[in-house]
Amino acid sequence: MAPSQGSRMLSKDDANDKLHFRMINEQQVEDITIDFFYKPHTITLLTFTVVSIMYFAFTRDDGDSDNNLRVGLLLVGSFFLVISVLAFPNGTVIVHLLLS
Repeated sequence: MAPSQGSRMLSKDDANDKLHFRMINEQQVEDITIDFFYKPHTITLLTFTVVSIMYFAFTRDDGDSDNNLRVGLLLVGSFFLVISVLAFPNGTVIVHLLLS
């Protein structure tokens, strides 16, 4: 029986490439996760956020409005990031993959 026109026989090189690909993808990889990022830190983040907001709220100079605006925007951005980390905890996996 002749093979159909769309199929072809694997050459020795193709078989070696497939074997090499399978060997590379099935290797054992050491555990590179950092346990700190996979444990909840809600209380720590809450404490740090409240303390930092209180510090910046009570140490601002009323006369320098440009600096106050800059620091206020920085605190709003930081607060948004803290809420994002707490609401979407699996985001650390993406950050970890991007940093490695």
